[in-house]
Amino acid sequence: MPYKHLSFAALAVVSGVFGAVQERVDGTRPLSVSFSTSSHNRIAVQDGSVEKVFGDSEIFSVTVDPITGNAFVNLIGEIGNIPATLSIVTGTGLVQDLLVSSREGASEQVLLREEEEKSVYRQDLTLGSAVETINQILEGKVPFGYGQKEASEPLSLPTPLEAEPLKAIEGPFEIITVYRIENKGKEPVVLSGEALKRGLGNWAFLNVHELCENEQAVCLIGRPKDEAKP
Repeated sequence: MPYKHLSFAALAVVSGVFGAVQERVDGTRPLSVSFSTSSHNRIAVQDGSVEKVFGDSEIFSVTVDPITGNAFVNLIGEIGNIPATLSIVTGTGLVQDLLVSSREGASEQVLLREEEEKSVYRQDLTLGSAVETINQILEGKVPFGYGQKEASEPLSLPTPLEAEPLKAIEGPFEIITVYRIENKGKEPVVLSGEALKRGLGNWAFLNVHELCENEQAVCLIGRPKDEAKP
């Protein structure tokens, strides 16, 4: 079953500077920015490039320029009280989530900086192939070199969240378990990838950051095979 492609989720928010935001890429926390509704907004990577941008196509119109490596984002309409998520994949495979609000006025410029020492987040895959592997799983495919098995690893979440293991994808070095998470409460709940993977694995992926009443999210948690339960 295909799902929307997004990227690694977290909880903390960093306030952006109006008109110009410069931040180091950090996959453990989203960056809060305010995009213009009347002009294109630019996202660039210092000494690098933007490879892909994932977001809601009903909110964002995105063009990635292959020559400059910049991404240009237009808002199709105003964003409500809850920020919308936009996920940036850099040329080296690092991922930065943006929590985007809207405003009138001049365009926003976002400059992301990469650090080589923090450029690896998977033990068994290169960064580019890691992103591709996640995308294939979200499309309902089994990546090359992996096999599908029944999911048996439970995911315990606080009320009102409920998690159901859907399947497991086993590779040479790790097992990736796919879960469906549903908000059974009436109030919105913010999801944290860091919190979900704690004690279970070495990385986690969420396709959304926030769930309203009865909404669902897809969660992938990867853990080394020597830590996996039989």
